Formats: sequence, structure tokens, C-alpha cells
Amino acid sequence: MNGSKDVLKTTSPFGDSSSGGELSTHPEHSKFPSGGGVARMRRGGLVSKSVVQFSLPYNKNLVQRAKDLRKAGSLPEALLWREIKARQINGLDFDRQKIIGNYIVDFFCASVAIVIEIDDKSHDMKEMYDVKRDEFLLGLGLNVIHIPAKDVLKNPSAVAEWLRCYLLVE
Repeated sequence: MNGSKDVLKTTSPFGDSSSGGELSTHPEHSKFPSGGGVARMRRGGLVSKSVVQFSLPYNKNLVQRAKDLRKAGSLPEALLWREIKARQINGLDFDRQKIIGNYIVDFFCASVAIVIEIDDKSHDMKEMYDVKRDEFLLGLGLNVIHIPAKDVLKNPSAVAEWLRCYLLVE
């Protein structure tokens, strides 16, 4: 990860693609394993083998909302959490429903500055909100990966394997 703010898009084996960006320069990571949808990654900040230390802003008024979201959780989020909790992805520690600024992100890993968002159909209706949130997160030096909910529902272990390969820290 080079620290530039670019957009990396990957295509599924069915040729779907996301808008706004260039094809992945990592062919082994360009196809989403579950066979549907598209994973997109927006990059910002520098990532290294060492633990990245963040002093992230957060809205204290969202603490209860984040707790409620952790309890309720959508099915795709619950399925992916089962695959990534307890350091199952390359020993990385993820938080669920992490408050960053005025946003609550689905998953966050501080050591590699990664935010993972599971995008379901509701995200189609809030495209401008997502863009604004992603710009804010990028401005903090975080990387944002968008994974379609349908891919998690279809094959959560394949999504986890894709993340495992993609998040290999050199």
C-alpha cells in the first residue's frame, strides 16, 4: 500500500465491476472468490508491518447505537464476523461496529488501518452518504474495503479467504 489516495476495484468472476477506479494491480486478488458482486477498496494512509497507532475521533453520543448494532447485527455482518473474529485473518484483531468520527463502521482493524463495510441493497440508496463517509475515513489515513452483502451470504468462508490473501502484510 503506497499511501496514495486511489481507488482499487476488483471484478468478480462474472465480470461485474465497480465504478470509479482502476483495476487491481494484484491479479491474484482481482477476482472475488464467491462468484458474485464486487469488492472495492479505497486507499489512504500508510500501512506497514508494525502496529499503526491511531488517535481516531469519535462521537460519544453514538456509543449506545454501536452497542445496539453489535447486538442486532445483520446476517451478512454476523457471518463475516464469525470468520474474522479471534484473529482468524492473519492474526489481525478486528473491532465490530467501531465509532470513527460521526460514523459507525462495520469492522475496523487498527494494525493495518482497514475499515470493512458490508454493502447491502440499502447502500444503493445512500451512495452520497457512503462517498462522504469514505472521504472522511480516507482523510484519517484509513483504507476502506466494500464487500457486497450477497457475496458474504453466498460464501462467507470464501470472502474470509479473499481477505486473508488481500491483507497479507509484507
